[in-house]
Amino acid sequence: MTREMVRRRRENVIRLTGRRKGRRWRLPRLKLRYLFLLSVLAWAGYTAVFVQWPKMRSLEAQQEQANAKLQRAQQQNQALKEQVRLLQQDQYVADLARQQFHMAKPGEILFTTQNSATP
Repeated sequence: MTREMVRRRRENVIRLTGRRKGRRWRLPRLKLRYLFLLSVLAWAGYTAVFVQWPKMRSLEAQQEQANAKLQRAQQQNQALKEQVRLLQQDQYVADLARQQFHMAKPGEILFTTQNSATP
């Protein structure tokens, strides 16, 4: 082999491997891009799985509790509206006064009985 052939072979090896004798081997730019992309994707995956999902689950639980509380408040509001409607009727107010405060109309006689606890 001639010197020219040896030189050409070395150049071909250098072109194919990106490495020269006596120098450190360097990653081609394309591999560095993939490495960077892989690290960004790993960070995004970690953030999604270990940071965002637990927060999302916690917020969903809080939302469920708030919805249940809202449902109870709406039911209580409806009951209070019904009570206001009934309290605007004179007959209901009169019946309520008789039951709770033992009141009687003028001319009526009120009889009270004691309920015994033993049969």
